[in-house]
Amino acid sequence: MRDDSTNFGTATYSLALLTVVGSINVLDRNIFSILIQPIKQELHLSDTQLGFLSGMAFATFYAIGGIPIGAYADRGSRRRLIVLSLLCFSVMTALCGVARSFLQLALARIGVAIGEAGIYPAAHSIITDAYPRVRRALAMSIFSLSVNIGLFAGLFGGGLLSQHIGWRGTFAAVCLPGVLAAALVFFTLREPSRGQSDGLNASAAEGPPLGAVIGLFWKHRSLRHILIGYVLAVIAGTATSVWLPALFGRAFAMPVATIGVTLAITQGLVGGIGTIGGGWLIGRMGDRDPRWTARLIALFLALSTPFTVAVLLAPSAPAALGLLVPAALLTATYYGPSIALIHTLVPPAARARASAILFFSINLFGWGVGPQLVGWLSDKLTAAHGADSLRYALLVGPVAMLWSACHYLVAAHALPSAFDTSGASSLSAGTLSVEREA
Repeated sequence: MRDDSTNFGTATYSLALLTVVGSINVLDRNIFSILIQPIKQELHLSDTQLGFLSGMAFATFYAIGGIPIGAYADRGSRRRLIVLSLLCFSVMTALCGVARSFLQLALARIGVAIGEAGIYPAAHSIITDAYPRVRRALAMSIFSLSVNIGLFAGLFGGGLLSQHIGWRGTFAAVCLPGVLAAALVFFTLREPSRGQSDGLNASAAEGPPLGAVIGLFWKHRSLRHILIGYVLAVIAGTATSVWLPALFGRAFAMPVATIGVTLAITQGLVGGIGTIGGGWLIGRMGDRDPRWTARLIALFLALSTPFTVAVLLAPSAPAALGLLVPAALLTATYYGPSIALIHTLVPPAARARASAILFFSINLFGWGVGPQLVGWLSDKLTAAHGADSLRYALLVGPVAMLWSACHYLVAAHALPSAFDTSGASSLSAGTLSVEREA
C-alpha cells in the first residue's frame, strides 16, 4: 500500500511540475503573438514577414531538432534533456528583445525553437510511463493544460508588460521563469522506468529503431489519420491564436493590454476547461471503446467551426468575444486524448520518438503553414479589403478544422483491429497487426 501511495504521489508531482514546464514552453513560444503589432510598427515588417517569424522560422527548426532529440529521450536522461531545453529557450527568448532587424529576430526565434524541441517528447514519455492506460488520457489532458496556462500567461502578462515596459522588456522578463523551472526539474524530478505503467521491465521496453517508428505512422491507418487530423487542427489553432490579437487591434482598435486580458480569459481559461472536461469525457468513453476517443474528437472539432467563423466575421468586439467562448471550449478537447491514444498504440520505448514525429509534423506543417499562410493571404487581400483582409485570411482556420474532423472519423473506423479484447494495443505489444482497409 505504501508503494502504491508513493508511486501515485511521485506521478502526481511529476505531472504537476511538467505541466508548469510545458506552460513556460508555451509562454515563451506564444508571447510573440501579443507583441506582433508593436514589433511591426518599430521594425516596419509586413504581415508576411511576421507570419514567417511566428510560424516557419520557429517551426522548421523545432521540427528538425525534435527528431534526434526525441531519439535521445527514448534512451538517455529525460530529466537532463528538459533542464537543458529550458535553459536554451529561455536565453534565446531574452535575445529576441535585443533584435534590431528582421534577420536578428528570425535567428533568435530559431534558437527558441531548438530549445523548446526537447520539452514535449521527454515530458510525454515520462507521463505515459507514470500513468496506466485507464488514466492516461486524463493525465495527458492535465498536461495539455500547459497550452492554456501558457496562452493565458502570455496574453494576460504579455499585454500588460508590453504596455508598461515595451516589447523588448517583455521578452527579457519572460525568460526568468524558465531558468527557475530548470533548477526545480534538476533537483526534484524523478523519472519512472520505461514501460513501468504497462508492466514491462527495461529489456521488454526496448523499442524499434526510428525508421520503424516512422513506419508505424505510415502503415497503420489509425495512427496515420490521427497524425493528419492533429496536424490540420494545429494549422487551424495556430493560425487563429497567433493572429487573433492583431485582428482585435485592427478591427476593433483595442489597446494591447485590453486584448491580452480579454483573450487570456476566453482562450486561456475557457480553453483550459475544454481541455480538462473534454479529456475527462473522451477518456471515459475511450476506456470502453477506443473508437469513441477519435469519434468525440471529430464531433467537438466539427462543432467548433461555425463558432470560429462567426468570431472572425463578428461586427463588434463583444460579439466576437462571446462567440469565442464556445469556439475555445470545443477546440481545446483534442490535445490530451490524441496524444494518449498515440502513446497507447506504440511500444513504450518508442513513445518519445512518436511524440517527436508528431511534433515534427505539427510544427513543420501546423505552426509553419498556419501563421505563414494567414500572413501571406492578408497581404494579398489588403488591396481589396483593406483592414478587413486579416478577417478573411483567417477563414482558412475553420476549413482546416473541419477537414481535421474527417480524418479523426477515418481513424475511428480503423481502430478496432488495433486493440485486442482487453483493450491493449496490438501495436504496442509488438504484433503490429494490419488494420482493416475498409
